[in-house]
Amino acid sequence: MQTMLDLVCPICGVSFPDIQLIRLIILVTGKALTTIVTNYSTLISEAASPFWYRKATAFIEVLDIPSNRITGIELNIPDTPNIYLISVYLPAVTQSYELFSKEVEILIDVYNIYSTMGTVVLMGDFNCKIEGPRYTFDYDKRSDSFRSFMQECNLRSLHLETNGIGPVCTFQSYQGGPKTAIDHIIVSIENLTKLKKIQVPDEHMFNVSDHKPIRCSFALSDNTNYVSKDDDLTVQRRISWTKAVQNGAIADYSFAVSQFLWDIKSPTATPANIEQYYSEIVNAILRADMETLPGKQYVKHLKPYWTKTVKEYHTIMRLQRRTWIENGKFHDRNDKHYSDYKSAKLNFRKQLELAYENYISEINRKIEESVDCDQRFVWSVIKSGRKSVSHCQQLNISGIQLISSDEIRDGWVTHFQSVFSFDSNLINPVNEKAIDNTINDLLETVRTNTNEKIEELTFDELYKLCDNLPCNKSQVFINDLLKQLDESPYGSMLFNLRVSSTVQADDIALISTTSKCMKTLIDICQTYSENWGFRFSSAKSEVLKFCSSKCATISQPLKLYGADIPVVISTKHVGILLNAEFKSMSRTLNACRILRATALSVMKSGIHPSFLNPLTCSKIVFQMCYPKAMFACELWYGLSNTELTMLERSHKYICKTIQGLPARTRSDKCTSLLGWLPVECYIDKCKLQFFGRLCRMDNNLLPKRILLLRLLEFRNKCSKKQDGFVPDLIKIAVKYDLINFVEDFVKSGSFPSKAVWNRYISTSIANSENNRWQQRISVDSDFEIFRKIHKHIVPHRAWVIAKTNPNFREGAKVIVDLCSVIRSEESPLLCDKCGQFFYNIIEHIMCMCDRLSDLRAKLWEDLISINPIVFSVYLDNLTSSTFTATLLSCYTEYDLDNDNSIYFSKTCITHVQRIINRGRFTRSMESFRLGQYALSVLNIWKTSPVKRVCDRVKDRTQSNTYARSFMDGCAQGYQHCSNLLGEFQRVDGDIEDKAEWLKDKTVFYLDILKTRAINHPRIVDLRTRWSNLNDDKKFWYSVLLVITLFLLVADVQNENGLFQLVTWPVCKTMFTVLYEMLRILFYIPVRPVFGLIRCAIEVLWILVDIVINTILCLMNIVTILLLLPAT
Repeated sequence: MQTMLDLVCPICGVSFPDIQLIRLIILVTGKALTTIVTNYSTLISEAASPFWYRKATAFIEVLDIPSNRITGIELNIPDTPNIYLISVYLPAVTQSYELFSKEVEILIDVYNIYSTMGTVVLMGDFNCKIEGPRYTFDYDKRSDSFRSFMQECNLRSLHLETNGIGPVCTFQSYQGGPKTAIDHIIVSIENLTKLKKIQVPDEHMFNVSDHKPIRCSFALSDNTNYVSKDDDLTVQRRISWTKAVQNGAIADYSFAVSQFLWDIKSPTATPANIEQYYSEIVNAILRADMETLPGKQYVKHLKPYWTKTVKEYHTIMRLQRRTWIENGKFHDRNDKHYSDYKSAKLNFRKQLELAYENYISEINRKIEESVDCDQRFVWSVIKSGRKSVSHCQQLNISGIQLISSDEIRDGWVTHFQSVFSFDSNLINPVNEKAIDNTINDLLETVRTNTNEKIEELTFDELYKLCDNLPCNKSQVFINDLLKQLDESPYGSMLFNLRVSSTVQADDIALISTTSKCMKTLIDICQTYSENWGFRFSSAKSEVLKFCSSKCATISQPLKLYGADIPVVISTKHVGILLNAEFKSMSRTLNACRILRATALSVMKSGIHPSFLNPLTCSKIVFQMCYPKAMFACELWYGLSNTELTMLERSHKYICKTIQGLPARTRSDKCTSLLGWLPVECYIDKCKLQFFGRLCRMDNNLLPKRILLLRLLEFRNKCSKKQDGFVPDLIKIAVKYDLINFVEDFVKSGSFPSKAVWNRYISTSIANSENNRWQQRISVDSDFEIFRKIHKHIVPHRAWVIAKTNPNFREGAKVIVDLCSVIRSEESPLLCDKCGQFFYNIIEHIMCMCDRLSDLRAKLWEDLISINPIVFSVYLDNLTSSTFTATLLSCYTEYDLDNDNSIYFSKTCITHVQRIINRGRFTRSMESFRLGQYALSVLNIWKTSPVKRVCDRVKDRTQSNTYARSFMDGCAQGYQHCSNLLGEFQRVDGDIEDKAEWLKDKTVFYLDILKTRAINHPRIVDLRTRWSNLNDDKKFWYSVLLVITLFLLVADVQNENGLFQLVTWPVCKTMFTVLYEMLRILFYIPVRPVFGLIRCAIEVLWILVDIVINTILCLMNIVTILLLLPAT
């Protein structure tokens, strides 16, 4: 229990019988003040009722009370009456009433003594019920004795008054016992006017006791000269200590505190102005804090969607939460403060979600606008959404694994020292002398020309010069090296053209036909690098041997700077994966993996189709992902069908992901709706564009000369088999009807410009692939309706409209989803909304279902408003299937102007979405199919021969007395089981109650079966006949029974016995027949048409199985009879 005074002096009394040191760390024995506690808290303790108080030690004195269950303190504050706080723990109900009465008498004496000297407050666990306005009960012996004391002294329990907040009962046993009010804070009725607040905190996270605490506040003084909690200076401010240390604000704070404190005039320490003096000191310290220490500020870029409106709602929510906590923090919906806080929290979350959605919508709108004109914003969004690079966890240097942070640091130090250290072996005396002479000449010029003003080279200028170096590398001119390699006779030859080296920036590839010639080329490069003071990296150099395994191996290892260059099977050169065995599967797998990974990474970075139009996502993916995955695809040749299939799967997977379509959607639908061509067309286009760049090169350049030689070689059939870029180019040119351009280039050297050639390529590829796509869908029954909706490989009209009008994006998504799943059923389906049969669900929704007639009327109202009026007549004359296809295509072949055409597309998107959302037919599709299955099964049953056989059996059983009684018994048993099931469902209670009901019913029916079995006529007859037998006959019958059982057991174990040869096969056949019948019954509803055929086959097989097993049984019986004499 805690008492909050005006001077912010909390006092807590704890009542517990077996309190120990571990429960309160600062607890000590006896009533003396502790000397081991901190300077801001003190504790006075007894075994049962200790006190804890803070900041008022000089005003507190311990009371001498002759009881180990009652302890007290005197709080003597200047200018206020004395306050006596008595902490009580009376004997529990498990102890005798005499002990309780003795402690009550001591408490009465204590109260009578100290009430004449000041205000007395009783607090603690009284272990008896006390009546109040909020609590009534049936009085017992303890309550009666304590009530007389309360009435005599005019005492009241605070939390039981009408202004008390929280639950009345403060004790709830862990064992689930009754709730009682045995903990109280008791004052006289005269002091109730000084009461400010009474609370019983409930459901607090730290309240683990079975006793609830009671908290109250008194105003025992009229002095108000203390720091107000509402003062602006006392508002809690989060200080950024990191900034304070970095900026040296700690010293400024110390200086400001000293200055502000020196300005305070020291008054005379009287009780009247001591609080004013304290207030001025606190204000001086807080003022220094506000003016010198930096506070933590809101970082805008962490939550850019945090608007002023959100801030206002957040402030309101925090105020409501503070009010709720101050009023007891009760988790009760009936509590006004709790409901106000939850309502404010809900409003804040709604505003936060709305602000976030608006922020994301604005970002997406900017992306939509800038993707075609300024892509810097798109790149900034993508980069901001990517995850930061994780720190280095492990380092591998020369095969040594470095794991700890110190080892990794030392490893990097060693690496950079080796990189930036000067190699003395690269010093060339001639070059060094030339450089020294040049520097001396410059210095001499500066000394002689004193009139010229020499500006000093600053560090910033030097840093800027080095920072602007491309790729952070200094320039080294290697034109002379390239000239030496070209003039060297050791390189490879292509007819009369020497091709010894191909260079891309600092990546040099040497090509030679023998290892000896290759060694000479390497020596040329090494000598040139040593002369010019730089080095090639021998660790990054590799050798590929492009020949079959039958060829001779390299006799001696190739060396660079004395280090062996390893021979590898595959490596990368300027980003292109080269394989010495001409295998491209690893390259294709890598391309598929990169394509999927980069596409998903871009979508996770904020470019997601759930926010953006799929056309925008498509463009970004094509610009970012495909160039990376398909890098150097111009040089890919001889791709197998397996490799093309792998690339197409990744390509179509991304297309479906962008549109949000299921993975098993037909690929030709998905790609055509987004206007995507196959990935093979992308590769072909890259090859044709690369061919155009080669043709437009200068005639003296090596790549063009190689191209001309390869084209002439292919044209004149100089080799039996030619692989590479040129044969693939010829095939592609023939495929897309562009071979005339290749022939004209070979004959005359003329070639179109870049823009003209790209236009020819795009048009030819699009027309060719569109024709092949139309041929594929024309012979596929799944595309029977789709080919009426989407006739060309172009983006769907709904996506185009939604790109310029983002509000239509959800409606466009609905239309595209319908286009991807639309199809006609083989058998009619039953609509559970209107009761009509249909073959096409979407056509039924749009044109026929009576439940949606009001929405169709609104659709026609908007269609009639489109000019000219003849257009609505044109639509009305269309068949239902054609009209449905027109709505889903959002396009009409009727000649409309641009504005009316756009309006028609928007009308289709809006109304199709409304109709689909109203009907929820996408969810009812399964119910349509189940209804159709049930109808099909019913029709098949009525017309099947099995039904006729069952009718005949029924007629015969009705004429048979035993069969009729058996059928009646089965019907009664079924009815009885149904009644029991209903009774079980109506059983009230939990699982244990239902289990008890099942147990009782089981015992009941077992007793019935036992009674019926004992009283059965045949059992009674057998018992009578057995009792009439004499003892000798009973003995021999028992012996015969034992022998029979023994023979049965032996027969079961015998492989040639009657059980294993006859009885078990017959039972097995019966079970097989029952199992197959159940399979047929479960299979027919799934596939009604095919089920009848399967039923006939299964019945035929069952009959054959019965015949075979019957013959086997007869043979087994004959075998047993033949073996009987021997056994």
